[in-house]
Amino acid sequence: GNGRAVDTSETFDISLLSLLLGKLCKMRPPRTGWGKEPPPNDKSTIAWIIRFRLFRNRQYGHIRNTALSEKEFEDLWGELSQILINLGGNPDTISQRKTQTIDPKEAQKYRKQLEELHKQDSKVMELLNENIQRQTEAVKR
Repeated sequence: GNGRAVDTSETFDISLLSLLLGKLCKMRPPRTGWGKEPPPNDKSTIAWIIRFRLFRNRQYGHIRNTALSEKEFEDLWGELSQILINLGGNPDTISQRKTQTIDPKEAQKYRKQLEELHKQDSKVMELLNENIQRQTEAVKR
């Protein structure tokens, strides 16, 4: 990192947060551990926290494509809703979020943020590919 303390929720690492919650609240990890999907019958708070972290990483943190079919969206919305409700979220509020419109100014702000993230991701992928190519060439010599 940059050596500065994290001071907003936007820059706080979700994996670290879930681990800290588990450790500081003295929660025992599921039998699958901190890093794997908990068993379906595990309804503990820490299991739901881990499910949320894994969902976030799968659907946001490590994706290559943002396109979704209607069925994929419905499946993901169902999974996320279940996680949020089991972590204490209000079912009615969560349900309303699915169809609630976004203010046009907010939508433009989010669109710009997504475009910037895409540019950053493209730059990182380009650098990785260049590095892999250099490494491959070095090995061939």
